[in-house]
Parts: sequence; structure tokens; C-alpha cells
Amino acid sequence: MTQEDFKKQIEHPIDKLATADIRDGKEAEFVFWRRLELSSTIARTLRLCLKYPDLAQEYLDSLPKATMD
Repeated sequence: MTQEDFKKQIEHPIDKLATADIRDGKEAEFVFWRRLELSSTIARTLRLCLKYPDLAQEYLDSLPKATMD
């Protein structure tokens, strides 16, 4: 796997979790599946980072750093 492939998989876009009120079963089901998708995205990211620690470190080093002024 190349660094570019790793970056594409890590930065795979996901939608934000819906923050709507849960008023009925349909909304509750929607929120459930969004949370499940978020959990699977986190698990996939962890698997990639554990399988390719050198690429993960290189990716981390390439991110912009915040500094205190």
C-alpha cells in the first residue's frame, strides 16, 4: 500500500451524525444506522493504523500542526 492509498482510505468522507430529535421509530432507526456507520469507520481506521504503522506515522507527520502563540 502506498502513502496515497493510505491517505485516501483514512480520509474517506463520512456524513455527520444526525442530531435531530428522535420522535418516531424511523428517526431512531436512522440514528442507529448512522452511529453504526461511524463505529465501523473508527474500527476501519484503527485496523489500517495498526496494520501499517509506518504509513500512519507518516500521515500524522504530514498533518498541519497547531501552535501556541
